[in-house]
Amino acid sequence: MEALQGHVRSHSYYGASRLFKATLVMFSPYVALHQSYTNLQPNFTASYQTDIPLMVGLAGSSALVVAMLKALMQFYALATRSMATNN
Repeated sequence: MEALQGHVRSHSYYGASRLFKATLVMFSPYVALHQSYTNLQPNFTASYQTDIPLMVGLAGSSALVVAMLKALMQFYALATRSMATNN
């Protein structure tokens, strides 16, 4: 996660992957509060497929971010209920 944060600070966000990069960067402090980084899985692969057409106002970007958050919560075995209570 730290390497990703550094990459984003240096290169910003590009393309569709920018949503996932932003999600991961914002998610990493939440993980740090609930697990030590020494217990984290070092790597994972995420991919997506969507039927929502581009640029028609159907919240496709939001759906991708929510799906990524749900996948991260499951991957790191964190309860989704606790996420809503933390600010």
